[in-house]
Amino acid sequence: MEDVRRHLQELLDHGIISETRSPYASPIVVVRKKSGKIRMCIDYRTFNSRTTVDLYTVPRVQDALDCLLGSRWFLVLELQSGYYQIPLAQEDKEKTAFICPLGFYQFERMPQGISSVPATFQRLMEKVVGDMNVTQVLVYLDDLIVFEKTLEEHEE
Repeated sequence: MEDVRRHLQELLDHGIISETRSPYASPIVVVRKKSGKIRMCIDYRTFNSRTTVDLYTVPRVQDALDCLLGSRWFLVLELQSGYYQIPLAQEDKEKTAFICPLGFYQFERMPQGISSVPATFQRLMEKVVGDMNVTQVLVYLDDLIVFEKTLEEHEE
């Protein structure tokens, strides 16, 4: 439980979550990683069953491979905690509420586990890279693959 306490405090300190009195509440699930560290997940199954899912998709594997064809230089950027960079609309925050023995919280930033979050993030990142999407940059959720045929193009 001490690992969960530390994780919650980190989320609070970074403004990712805040205490709440929301009418919604999803339970947490604690999973131990291979490294021995814990991962706190929120069980949004009930919430997701009542949500209209955004069907925007990540690129198909074959389409992704096709756009990389002929490239010789690659750089992979992982947007660690990328979802947490996206603020939630005020009216949606209480819907992300979760409860555990250490308190009752809601997300201020986009959480993982909600069915439409990957689609929302994929769409946003494609807009961020703009005209470079699938010509110089491949967006796959929180990974960006920058690719070019020559080193000079890649450096540019």
